[in-house]
Parts: sequence; C-alpha cells; structure tokens
Amino acid sequence: MRSLIRIRGIGKLFFIVLLPIFLSMFACGGGGGGGGGASSSSSWVTYTGITTQATIDSTNAENITTGAYQGGAIGGAVSLGTVQQEQMELPTYLNLSLTIEETIRQMDVSASTGVADAGAIINQSKTVYGTGGGNAQYTIQVDDVTGDFSGTITFNGYTSLATTMTGNFSFSGKVNVSTGTMQRFSLSTDSVSVIEGSKSYTAKMTFNYTFSGTQVAVDMDFVLRDSTTAKTYWVNNFNLTLWNRTSYIEFSTSGRYYNPDYGYIDVSTPTTFKINTTAQNPYDGILLVTGNSATKAKLTALSATTYKVEADTNGDGTYEWTSGTKNWW
Repeated sequence: MRSLIRIRGIGKLFFIVLLPIFLSMFACGGGGGGGGGASSSSSWVTYTGITTQATIDSTNAENITTGAYQGGAIGGAVSLGTVQQEQMELPTYLNLSLTIEETIRQMDVSASTGVADAGAIINQSKTVYGTGGGNAQYTIQVDDVTGDFSGTITFNGYTSLATTMTGNFSFSGKVNVSTGTMQRFSLSTDSVSVIEGSKSYTAKMTFNYTFSGTQVAVDMDFVLRDSTTAKTYWVNNFNLTLWNRTSYIEFSTSGRYYNPDYGYIDVSTPTTFKINTTAQNPYDGILLVTGNSATKAKLTALSATTYKVEADTNGDGTYEWTSGTKNWW
C-alpha cells in the first residue's frame, strides 16, 4: 500500500508519493428560509445554518458550487486588475485527510511488537512531528494476535505546511498481522482547532480510512465553525477516494454539503479530478451539485489554471447559465 501526501505551499503545491507507510508501522507478524441546528450536534460545534435543500439560481450558483468543491468557506478575494475574485484553494476535506494521513504514517509500533508474549496487549506512547512544525503525542494499545488497536492522540500545533491542528482525538483500527498491511484506521474529535492558510476554524470531525493497494478511501463527516464569521459548514457523509497514478493524483468525492447561507446540496464527481504532481489545481474533472426542484450546477476544471461553473436553474436539464472562464487563483 502506498500513501498519498500533498505538500501545500504558497506558490506551487506538490504531491509526493510516500513509501508504504504502514509496512514499517506494523511489519511484525435554497437561498432562503430559516436557520436551525441539524442533527450534527456536539457540545462544542453544531451546524447552525439553513437546513433545507438549496435552490440553485444564477445569483448563487457559483458560490454554492465553489463552496461545495472546497468543503468550507472560500478563500479571501484577490485583485485581478479591476475585478475582485474569490481565491480558490485546495478542498478542505482533501487537506484534512492528507494532514491526518501524514500523522498516521509516522506512528510506529514495530519496536514493541515481538517483544511480548503472543496474545499480549502492547502499550506505548510516542511523539511524531509535523513537516511544518508542531507535534502529535499518541498512546496506542495493540492486540498482537488480532491486529486490533486503539488509542488517543493530541495534536499540538501539528503543521503540514498549509494546515495546522491543535486538539485531542481518539482512534481505533485494524492491521493484518500476517502481512503487516493496514486495513482500516478511524479517528474522531468533538473539538479541534484548524488553521488552513488564511482561514481558522473550530471543528468536530470523524474520519474513517480504508486502504487497498494504491487506493485510499476516506469516509468523513465534519462541521467547521469559521472563527471570523462564526458561520458553520457541514461536510456530511462524504466519501473521498484517492488513486496514485504515475504522474498525477486522481480523486473523486460524493456526499452532502451544507452551506449556512443557502442550505444543502448533494455532491458527486461524474468525472474524477486529476492534478499533475507539479501543479496546484485540477486540470480535468467535474463536480456536480444537485439542489431543490431538479436545479443543479457543475464546476468543470478546464486546465490547471482555469475552471468554469454552469447552472441549470429551472431543472429542465439544460445548463443555461455560465460563469465563463475563471482563474483558480
């Protein structure tokens, strides 16, 4: 199994393909309506935006679609001559998935396995470090026979370049003790601080990883509360699937996204996104969002520098509105 880690920089962002990360770890044998909380409640973070299905029209199609692509608030506006355009960044769900995965790959229990009697529960505590600073301290208990494990991890300003996390998680999972291959890894938290570039959130989140060869599938559910606006964004029952190709990364996603100002839309990728290993944004791919009364919109990656949004605002199957060509940044 090979892992996919994205390096996110100010200028260009580069994917690097990691060595088998777990072999070393376990090598031993609607534009309106009222607000109101949805079911994603927590004593710390609760979605408080509009909960009805959004109706997509020409005035909100771009905001809804780009927000769904990013899985949170859009970046700050950038000046393009006399035009102000919102800055598109990598999806938050992709950033978080890869930051967590970078932490997972450093967790190592191989030093303890093999030194205890078969069937023993192995306990250990260690510290791992972010590529951009900070650390994560974890305690893990592993069953040397079944491969089941569980534990807790505390992120202390753990930074993977553009994403910094601080907070406590619990986790569990399973490894194939015969092959040393990770099968699944799950973690969750009721409250964690997330800084992503210029944006800052408090989040409640759950991530479940399943590994199969060069493919990584991540089922996730998280609510973000923007520290500046106090608005909340809900990525609900999302699935992110990543594939490692020779010269590019490919990913698809599906699920439901709640925008606090418009309500929810359903998300899918009829064409998977592809990002060259030396580029920042997709050069190919389509994100489709479906709203109330069969209204829908799609974001199409035209190149590594441009995209467009189109909308069917009356539900007749024809995309009669378009944003025209837009720059990713």
